[in-house]
Amino acid sequence: MEEVSQQVDLATAIKKYKELNEHLKKELSEAKSTLHKASLILKESERKVIKTDIKDTQLTSISSKINHLKRSASVLRTEISANYSAEIPNLENEIKYLKNQLKISDDETELLKELKKKQKERLEELAIPEALALHTKNVKEEIKANKIEYREIRNKAIEDQHRWKELHEKWVNLNEKIKEFDIGNKEEKIIKVEENALDELNKKQKIVNKAIMQDEMKNKRVIMEEEARLQNLKSEDEILKNKLSEKEKEVKLKKIKIKELKNTLKQIQNDLNSKKMIAVNNEGSNENTFLTLVGEELQSLPILTPQPQLKSSVGKSTNSSIVSPEPYRIINDSRGLSKIYKDHIFSKPYLKFH
Repeated sequence: MEEVSQQVDLATAIKKYKELNEHLKKELSEAKSTLHKASLILKESERKVIKTDIKDTQLTSISSKINHLKRSASVLRTEISANYSAEIPNLENEIKYLKNQLKISDDETELLKELKKKQKERLEELAIPEALALHTKNVKEEIKANKIEYREIRNKAIEDQHRWKELHEKWVNLNEKIKEFDIGNKEEKIIKVEENALDELNKKQKIVNKAIMQDEMKNKRVIMEEEARLQNLKSEDEILKNKLSEKEKEVKLKKIKIKELKNTLKQIQNDLNSKKMIAVNNEGSNENTFLTLVGEELQSLPILTPQPQLKSSVGKSTNSSIVSPEPYRIINDSRGLSKIYKDHIFSKPYLKFH
């Protein structure tokens, strides 16, 4: 931390010295410009021979100021070169290292973006109810199989432990019997062979126990991961259920709106029928008046646009009673009365909704 702090202080000092150097350069430039202007004024004054003493004083002041600035810049350059010449390469190396770290971070960011994109595609696939149900089923079956395998390995480990325990007890009993009967060299060799065999068995037992522990840890980790994944799937299923509920509410609202439109259309049809009856009772009235009334009623009809079938999040289409509007026209019948017909059906003089 102290080295980093010193490097930061050095970088700050160098930055300040650079800024001061730029400031001094700027002042030097201004002084040169002033000197140039003063020289022009001096030449002009020499021509006019006006206030030469004042001009000389100004030139002397400007020259001393320029010399002072030059000395300050030289001192700063010397100080930077003497104090920080060794640290500058280190700072440059530090800058290169930080740039490399930044590049590595950018690469990691791109990798994370790619992983996020793949995860999003996976979630979009899981948004399909059939795929979600199949994936959930597969995960449950995999968890079940892992649990069965874990129980089998654990039971086998318990059996092995019992077997090793029995062998150890036999070995202890055998040693006791050997000590009791004081068996000779031959028996000692046999004991040694048995001990070696027992050592081998103990080594194998340790290896098996280690393998069992590794398998148990692996199975536990797999089960935990699958349980976490199943929990995520449950959360996603809950989100899909909420979306389905919202879609069902939208369908209900649209059904209510369609019902209102049907009632309005029915009321308009009744008004048309009433006006047609008035026209029949007044056959001597002007036919154009009736047509005008019918036209006004038709213009007052609401424009119905085809509504697509709504699909719930479980993939089933919601039945809707919406019928796409069809064009109608007015045709005079044999009695001279006007009727409303669909363009492709001339047998039903009324609007119909299924």
